[in-house]
Amino acid sequence: MKKILFPLFFLLTGLTASAQVCVPGTLTAPKNAYILPDSATNFANACPDTYYEQILYIKAAKDTAIAVTSPAPGVILATIDSFVVDATIIGLPSGWFPTVESVPAALPAAGASAPKSNMPRLVIPGDSLACVRISGNIPANEPAATIPLTVNLRVYTSNLHSTNATLDFLIGLGNPSRKQDTLTSINDYRIVVYPTPCWPTAVNTISTYNFNLVGNVPNPSNSMTQ
Repeated sequence: MKKILFPLFFLLTGLTASAQVCVPGTLTAPKNAYILPDSATNFANACPDTYYEQILYIKAAKDTAIAVTSPAPGVILATIDSFVVDATIIGLPSGWFPTVESVPAALPAAGASAPKSNMPRLVIPGDSLACVRISGNIPANEPAATIPLTVNLRVYTSNLHSTNATLDFLIGLGNPSRKQDTLTSINDYRIVVYPTPCWPTAVNTISTYNFNLVGNVPNPSNSMTQ
């Protein structure tokens, strides 16, 4: 299960929704589940005194499987009901005042009587698409640094069963109503702040800068130019 859960991370703080925020599925990958960019590509770099934006495109898994050898060999299978993502980015500097928005919209905290959902949260049903947009202005005095980010999420699964009847019996699987709540943390993402002068490595809304290309080579160009 960890193979599927750990790449799925979704970064949110104080979310609001808008039809213009982002479009789920704009970027896709031929996988059961993904988040783009992945942890290897990571977030765009940040530059002091510069507008910052990062959009994440998410596909929640439909189901998951994990091979086990004890107490009996077999493969445990489960349906993904949903991913519930805590809407707090741990490590993001508070002075950035980022705007974080998502499609679907985040839900408000449920209250102290529901501790598992007592936080602003993005709920992504299994086998569905979502996207998150993080934006804000980086302060002019922000020092160069690598900022690690951590996001907590709960993964809700149901219909746990195994390919081995003995394993089903030994650990109480095989009950369609059996559910599992798995809490995990994703800490593979980071934002690198470079010293000035520098330029962001990704700009999702190019019109924000309202500029023209002058003297680019080659011209005309396709995909890449200088």
